[in-house]
Amino acid sequence: MPGDDNNYGFDGNPDIYGIGIRVGYYTQALTIWVANLWAPQEAPFTQSVTIQFLVALLVGVCVLCRNPTDTYAVEPYMLMQVAYYTMTMSFLGRPTPELLIWDVHYKSRFILDGIYLGMSSFDLWFWWFGVYQLKPTATPQGTPVFFVYFGQTDLFGWVRYVAREVNVMSLLLIMLDMLCVLIYRRMQKRLDHSVTPAKLKEQAAAWLEMHQRRPAVKSPSDNDDPISRDRSQAPSRASGGGKDIRGESTKELELGLRETWATAPPPYHPRRTHTGLLKRVMFGRSGLNAQLINKPPTVCTTTYTPCLANLFAAEELLENINPPPPKRSVWMRRLRGLSMPFRAMFLFFRLLLSLTTHRVRPGIIFALLSHQRNLGCSCRTNSSASVRLALTQPAYADPSIHAADIMLASRLHLALHPPAAPTRADTLRWAWSQFSACSILVIGTELTIQWNYIKGVQTIANVGQMVPFAIGVCGLTKVVWVALCDAAKGRVVTEEERAYRFGGFTVTVERKAWVEAAEAWDAARTEYLRQVRSEQGA
Repeated sequence: MPGDDNNYGFDGNPDIYGIGIRVGYYTQALTIWVANLWAPQEAPFTQSVTIQFLVALLVGVCVLCRNPTDTYAVEPYMLMQVAYYTMTMSFLGRPTPELLIWDVHYKSRFILDGIYLGMSSFDLWFWWFGVYQLKPTATPQGTPVFFVYFGQTDLFGWVRYVAREVNVMSLLLIMLDMLCVLIYRRMQKRLDHSVTPAKLKEQAAAWLEMHQRRPAVKSPSDNDDPISRDRSQAPSRASGGGKDIRGESTKELELGLRETWATAPPPYHPRRTHTGLLKRVMFGRSGLNAQLINKPPTVCTTTYTPCLANLFAAEELLENINPPPPKRSVWMRRLRGLSMPFRAMFLFFRLLLSLTTHRVRPGIIFALLSHQRNLGCSCRTNSSASVRLALTQPAYADPSIHAADIMLASRLHLALHPPAAPTRADTLRWAWSQFSACSILVIGTELTIQWNYIKGVQTIANVGQMVPFAIGVCGLTKVVWVALCDAAKGRVVTEEERAYRFGGFTVTVERKAWVEAAEAWDAARTEYLRQVRSEQGA
């Protein structure tokens, strides 16, 4: 009855989730959706605003829960749902194959992971401790909330245990991604320092010139006279008694195995501490520290140099870990799509079992994962399955092949063969999923407010609600207007605009330099394969 409804619920906070504030939340989510899909030139601005909005929202939720005895549990739950859906729509949206992993500044990914870590840390407190300190809502259904895939559920019911498991898994994944960012950054920095496009282009030109000047190998035949046949089979003096007739410098130039030897370091003398036995025992360093002090410094004797044979083997490894999928029926593909989470877990555990029987090379594994991430829509296998395939390849067990060879081969391959753009079906699937997320955000928030009988948040009663309302509506109007104007003029979105994202953008000059270096490498590789085939045929 209407008279009984007045005894339920509580008076809400219009400054945090009033109707004007909520409209600002919803329009911000719609603005992100429209900008990512139809106006990518507006995406950098909307994503920068989203970062500030999420940080402000997280700070506001923490301030709201400062006094748990005066705060209802449903309030921070609604606000965190807004934050998660907005974050997902903004930064986990349409794939951009033009933006490769080395084009994205590592600080941008670190900022996003930091925001996710802050949100997950608040959820850690909320689901494990805060839910028992915050107040429940006085309704016939308890504290009903909208939980995705399940609809109306009690916040203090079974949903707590599911949320705890999801929270722990998300924290582990976020910390793992932050570790991957640091490792990717370190590996890319070393590669960029050792190999530049100009240096690789010169090396490829030297490889090509050497193979073009190399004479064809002629095998002795029965038509030759015995003297020439015996001479061809006897070792040459220049070969050093049965070795390859090419000199060592020629082989070094071909294979790229030349080492850069540093000058001999000056003789090292242990440093004297000028202390007696008593002072060393009472105030001096321990024996281990003293050994570390008197240990001669390590001298780096080699630097990474691209090797033609290693790059060729690394490229074959990258091709073998991404085989074409077998042909399946439509129903089988749908069934595999529905069981994708379970298959991903199964493949991950199979990978762990395979690592117990094979040598673990973390550098090569991270380089392979980086290549798989760059493939985007062209990736035809799961990451766990790709790494498991790599364990059985001869190049993985070859000690002469390092992670730098894999990363350089991946960069050259992607420079010559960029990742495929998303198909129309992929774009429609992404657009529908993002629109569904926005719809769940709006419907779930409004239903949660009605189920909990929250009063005083359905009218714009103060100026504080008009400001976010106007900002959200004006921002959405601007982005929609830009999208309509581009569609009316028939304007084609450029690759740089499509690839532009928060914290990183496609550097056109550097990308062209790598394309030129990759073309030179491809010419040297073609000549190298021709020489190998001619020698095998001879």
